Amino acid sequence: MEEKEGFNESERKLIALAKKSFLPLWTHPNVFRDQDKRGSTVSDGKEIVDLLVIFGDYIILFSDKDCKFPEAEDISITWRRWVNRSITGSIKQLMGAERWLKKYPERVFKDKACNEPVSFKITEKTKIIRIAVCHSNADICSKYRSG
Repeated sequence: MEEKEGFNESERKLIALAKKSFLPLWTHPNVFRDQDKRGSTVSDGKEIVDLLVIFGDYIILFSDKDCKFPEAEDISITWRRWVNRSITGSIKQLMGAERWLKKYPERVFKDKACNEPVSFKITEKTKIIRIAVCHSNADICSKYRSG
């Protein structure tokens, strides 16, 4: 089965970096949970995290958000909206992924059809690390940077 390499350019860069850093054996891009549709023979998985790395007792969860920072007259409103979409969105995704992994480790899959499970165990030694990767438009940010 062909492995996914991310749904957008930002995710593809993150996955490529992870494969070089952690090696492909421990790197699982675009991990899904089954929707547990009762009576259905076809599962339609929902992505729980953009990248999952499992290495011994360590599980590293990555959420990658590439939300453009739009130009607007009121920077305070634009900033709050960007933070909500990117940073808060990543945190929510990471916390939800951690809850799912702890509660339903047998229902985590490498593919959207939920046919290929990710093999791991959660024990008292397991350490879960959550990493939010948020992108923005550097030109806009530098425009408002002081100094």
